[in-house]
Amino acid sequence: MNARRGPVLPSVEAQTLAFVDAARQGGGITNRWLEFAGFAVYLRYAPSLVLTDALTVGECITLATIEVPTRYRHRGWFWRYCQLCVALVEDGVVLESVVNRALLASLRQRPAFVEFTPKHFVLRKSAPGGWPLTVAERLPSRRAGLTATAPTR
Repeated sequence: MNARRGPVLPSVEAQTLAFVDAARQGGGITNRWLEFAGFAVYLRYAPSLVLTDALTVGECITLATIEVPTRYRHRGWFWRYCQLCVALVEDGVVLESVVNRALLASLRQRPAFVEFTPKHFVLRKSAPGGWPLTVAERLPSRRAGLTATAPTR
């Protein structure tokens, strides 16, 4: 047990649920590193956030840094984690300063992820409490000649 934060939950996903619950009780912007079994996520919660002069989002999670163990890369974990995060808040998920070139290219192919400034994306629900990922997206596979269907739920 970590005396400062309480017991460590058995996954970054479970820790994310607990983080959002605790952040809502605090009422302001909250940030934290979540780590488990080689996964590490630095995220922030905000009841609302100004992204640009023309774009403000309501309740959101910002994913600032994500480290995924090599054996889990390119297997859909990041996509599913984004889905979890967007399900936990009223408005959406912000991806901050995407530096991984493969991830950047993949996000640019997915219409649900809107690049609001270079290398910064937002995934929003279509309406408060809604779900932004309602249609499967056909994406070119990294393997020649194959097409992959992005999961929607």
